[in-house]
Amino acid sequence: MLACLKEHRDQVSPACPQAVTSMLQGSAGGAAPTAAQPAAASGPPAPPSPAPPQAPVTTVAPSAEGKHPATSSAAKQPTGRGSGGASRYFELKRFTTTTKVTAPNEADRVLKVYSLLAPAEWNLVGGASSNPDTGSCFSDLIQVNGVVKTGDDAYGMVIVPQATFRYADDPAIRQQMEQRDRFDARYKLKGCPIVAPMHAADFVRNNVVWKFHEDKPPVTSEPFPELEQLVRAQLGLGRQGDGSTRVEAVRVRTSTTSSKGAAVDEWWSAVVVVRTVPGGGRGTGYDWHAEQITGFQAPSGKLDGYDKLYRVMATSIRLDPQFISSTTAMINKLYGTWAAEVRKQNAIVAAFQQHVIETIQGVTANQQRGSMVAAYGADQLVRGVQTFRDPSTGRTVELSNLYDHAWASGTDQYIVTDDPNFNPNGHVDGAWGELKLVRPQP
Repeated sequence: MLACLKEHRDQVSPACPQAVTSMLQGSAGGAAPTAAQPAAASGPPAPPSPAPPQAPVTTVAPSAEGKHPATSSAAKQPTGRGSGGASRYFELKRFTTTTKVTAPNEADRVLKVYSLLAPAEWNLVGGASSNPDTGSCFSDLIQVNGVVKTGDDAYGMVIVPQATFRYADDPAIRQQMEQRDRFDARYKLKGCPIVAPMHAADFVRNNVVWKFHEDKPPVTSEPFPELEQLVRAQLGLGRQGDGSTRVEAVRVRTSTTSSKGAAVDEWWSAVVVVRTVPGGGRGTGYDWHAEQITGFQAPSGKLDGYDKLYRVMATSIRLDPQFISSTTAMINKLYGTWAAEVRKQNAIVAAFQQHVIETIQGVTANQQRGSMVAAYGADQLVRGVQTFRDPSTGRTVELSNLYDHAWASGTDQYIVTDDPNFNPNGHVDGAWGELKLVRPQP
């Protein structure tokens, strides 16, 4: 480092030559401390606090499918080296979770559940489990969950299972829903909560943040358009929806105390999907869900430096198509069986449930026909990516659109950065070639 400083001392700012000279003299021994080399204070110095990354660069490693990373005994923050110490980067990998599926008269199967991007040194535990309290909310029968974090729990993200609700404008229909719930309760079948649809920010504050933190800290919120567009695509709705479905995504920020008593800052995000159900002249019914619920935690004062990392992680969660197909088929069957029984007893509630079933089946068909194309195919804006070309080979690749400069090593590993002057060669192992951003033609 000193040799580099000496070689480039004529390129530093006017205030730096004296400090560089002092450092060089100090390295030879005998130089008195200067402003760039402070004298030791009486008593041991405080340990340095980790600085958040300033110009994050992302290295995407090949996925380790079906495996969890080994637990690290020491926490490693997702920061890296950079040119002259000014640039930092995240080294990311795609983790994949699995679950075992047991069915009558069938051999056990292991299904991939979801994958996500996270810092390579972090640890992921999660997958899917059955919900014993689902009752007649069959869409919540399978809970997708997980925690990915550093070894000391200082940094991390949690994935919270979705929640389902129902409501009707007409008090008479709500009364019949309640009567049906009381009837089902005799057979220990709990009904879905009857709650009026709410904005995503209100849901996150009331049902997530205040659920996890008894001190009920204040929150501030902002839209999360990247997540909203992604969920629309996954549901086969496109960016504008179909007129009967409202999709709203939000990020909520709060400051509170962790379970270990440490001051922490948090980002929470969720998507609220509200489907309207015609009431036949008796008002409107609503089948609504809170989905893609995640929370990111960092030590107090460090959260801003991890803003892009959280956005990348929260929008990188991908449910496996086979998992979606298997679980949706099972849930549809349960809804159909239950609705057939309800139809015998209450035509109004049965009609509501039948519309829910048709909506779910339509969404499933859209997912099978087109949502994967929408989520991973033509619309790069929805997926948060853009195209880069390797000048040496002509090969193109899609990388995050949060960064406009990218490099490739030729081994399916990439670095993306905000800094147009950053060159990973000599700072990151491997031989890196710069990629050219391909701008879309009008």
